Amino acid sequence: MSTNYRSINCPVAIKQLFVPWTSEFDKVILKKTIVMFRMLDEEWTSLAPNRRDYRPYRGSCCENENFYGGRSVVFCVPAGFFEKKAIDVDVQLYVRREVCKYFEMDQCQGVGFATVPVDDLLNGIAKQMRERNELSEHLSDFYKQQIISR
Repeated sequence: MSTNYRSINCPVAIKQLFVPWTSEFDKVILKKTIVMFRMLDEEWTSLAPNRRDYRPYRGSCCENENFYGGRSVVFCVPAGFFEKKAIDVDVQLYVRREVCKYFEMDQCQGVGFATVPVDDLLNGIAKQMRERNELSEHLSDFYKQQIISR
């Protein structure tokens, strides 16, 4: 028994993130801001701010953290995934800050969680796939292989 699979590419990009200081002590501790995300599984994928000067990111003392670029994750789902209406599908985001290793305290501080609903996005992709299948005999091979993107 074989099942056809489709790929969903989930790109996540963050331009700027504001994480306020909770105490005066926060101002003097070097911290690394890490954003992690997941969708359709339990695996977290992390985003750390990329450095424009290509040096490794070691953290900053800023409340406002600039992120450059992002990360993509590809999920394989059964073709039947798009036959049903997507309900309650979210991209989950988790923000944490890592404390400088020279302080004897918890190495990680959770900042918070957020969820971004993607039902409309997935339902739009499903609609475009149905339209493409209905018109498949009239479409060129080039168009059939184009990625559906939102």
